[in-house]
Amino acid sequence: MARGPAIQTCRGAARCAPTFSLATSLLFLTVSLAAQDSTFVVTTTDPMYRAPAFIGNGAFGLVSTPLGTTAAPSFAAGIYDHAPGDVPRIAALPAWNAIDVFDGQHWLGQATLDTTSLRDYR
Repeated sequence: MARGPAIQTCRGAARCAPTFSLATSLLFLTVSLAAQDSTFVVTTTDPMYRAPAFIGNGAFGLVSTPLGTTAAPSFAAGIYDHAPGDVPRIAALPAWNAIDVFDGQHWLGQATLDTTSLRDYR
């Protein structure tokens, strides 16, 4: 039974792209996992302290909330509020990202932000 060569050569960029893409993804995954610094972990012991995270890609943006379950302000590029005689202002999108968690006794969204109800919050 004849076997082909152990290493196949690609003819044309379109045929090599999937192999290259997979190899590149594995390389970056390996490098990123090895590069994580376990000494840099953002934590707080005061749940009332809040530094919001701003996440966006140029077309869509989102501001984090303290519990991560309430509706967060979100914005889209090119969406403005125009009022007569006023300058255009960026407009928030309708609330679409609210989610709540029920543990059988309480809803997470109704929790007070203090150390009696939240522990080990990261």
